[in-house]
Amino acid sequence: MNNQHQNPYSNVPMNQAELMQYQQQLHYQQMQQIQHMQQIEQQAQTEGYERKQGCGCGSRARRTRRK
Repeated sequence: MNNQHQNPYSNVPMNQAELMQYQQQLHYQQMQQIQHMQQIEQQAQTEGYERKQGCGCGSRARRTRRK
C-alpha cells in the first residue's frame, strides 16, 4: 500500500481528493513552464536575438555556426 501511495503514476489513485491535488500540481508546473518560455521570448524580442541566453534554447548552436 505504501509504495502505491508514494507513486504518483500508479493506476489506482488512493482517493478523489489526492487525484485532484496531483492534477492541480501537474497543471501548475505546466503553467510555470509556459510562463518561463514566454519570458524568454519577451527578453529575446526586447534585447535582440544576439544576447538571447535564456535556457540555451538552441541559441548556442546558432552562435557556434556563425563563428
